[in-house]
Amino acid sequence: EQLRDRELRAQLSVTQLLTSDLASLGDQLRVAKNKLKARDAEAGEVVAAADELQQQSVGLAAALAEARTDRDALLTDETLARFVEWVADKPPNFHAPTRRPR
Repeated sequence: EQLRDRELRAQLSVTQLLTSDLASLGDQLRVAKNKLKARDAEAGEVVAAADELQQQSVGLAAALAEARTDRDALLTDETLARFVEWVADKPPNFHAPTRRPR
């Protein structure tokens, strides 16, 4: 009977340890899920901002096309004229490096 009691106590200890481990894993899983939700929310905000910028660029391109319909008219803009001068001697496959935001 003492042997049986020891076995039952040992099983109870193992069960308690496993229950504790499961609870800890559950907590870790909950934290990980919350982190993923936060990342998804941030990613959604970035995508929304990118979509908005894309729409703005399309609008600006359309406005530019309406306002300046030929090369000479475009070159009257000082900024565009400097850009055209800068890009004129670049090879057709030229790609200027872009900076990544930090």
